[in-house]
Amino acid sequence: VKLLTLIVVFSLAATLLPAQEPSSPVNLNVTPGSLTLEVGNTSTLSALVTDANGQSIDDAAVVYYSRARRSVGVNPTGRVEAYRPGEFVIVALVPTDPEASPRRAEPLLQVEIPVTIPNPPISDISFQKTQGSFYAETTVPLAVQVQDTSGVQRHDVEVNFTTSDESIAEVNRFGHLHLRSIGEVTVTATAEAATTAVSIIVSPNPASTLELTSTVDEAATGDVVRFSTTIKDSTGQVVNDMPVQYAVFGESDASIIASGASAQIARDGRFVAERSGRYTIISTVGTRAVRRILDVTPRDVTRRIEVVGHGPVRDRHTSDLWVWEGPDGRDYAITGTWGADGHAYIWDVTDPAHMSIID
Repeated sequence: VKLLTLIVVFSLAATLLPAQEPSSPVNLNVTPGSLTLEVGNTSTLSALVTDANGQSIDDAAVVYYSRARRSVGVNPTGRVEAYRPGEFVIVALVPTDPEASPRRAEPLLQVEIPVTIPNPPISDISFQKTQGSFYAETTVPLAVQVQDTSGVQRHDVEVNFTTSDESIAEVNRFGHLHLRSIGEVTVTATAEAATTAVSIIVSPNPASTLELTSTVDEAATGDVVRFSTTIKDSTGQVVNDMPVQYAVFGESDASIIASGASAQIARDGRFVAERSGRYTIISTVGTRAVRRILDVTPRDVTRRIEVVGHGPVRDRHTSDLWVWEGPDGRDYAITGTWGADGHAYIWDVTDPAHMSIID
């Protein structure tokens, strides 16, 4: 009887002992704390989660994600891979809910790991569009293609130009080749350790007369007007391969306040005015120039708007409106929202008087 009583007492005592609660994470340490990787290289992060006593919590869930997934990636085990050069951030976190999606998990603990991916070195540089004739007293823009060791064309690299004889040609810091006099000259381009050179022959300038024409004599704002320059030599023969530079100046209507960039003209002679006014277009070939005046009138685009229906969105500010006809013949619209986490609504607006949200 005494033995049975003792067993019962011990059994009751074991039942009354409090259950051991799991330790709560209070610290997340990720090593290394920062990474520098070449394009194409990988590295693995290691995470240690500890409790208030500094004891490791081995079964704690750690989630990784990249804030620039197209430039640097990370998988669930912490393996980081570099895709593109730049400065990026990998996030490691202990989620409040271990079942949550990595990029939407609410963090209990969070650490950011900076990742630096330097640009690969330049491996090749080459001149583009250096065929054809070159004439004294003209300016030619130089174009080069720069490529790094990863095979990517680079546009963020400083290119330095030099010429073998500055009395014949010189290059400014913008890559414009000024041809001073006739003769043969070598132009060299350098980007980091890569270099290339091209030899050109500068011929006498044949331009004697210039004629500037346009597709119209008057235009409205927003119209594209095409200007062209006819170059003739002293015998009246047309010269087709000389570089032409266009410029525009003028004043917009006095009634327009803060008109900004009122007009512009492209290298190929396409002109457009943002504001009405009188503009002078100048065509320059070497030391010769010709000009033409163009009047630009306001474009009358005002019209009355008739409201044919309402589609209420009462809990968010609305921005953007895109309407189109679907392949099923019905009319649809998308409206965006401002200040509401990027929500968008899809509408069926076939009957404007009875518009409805369908997604």
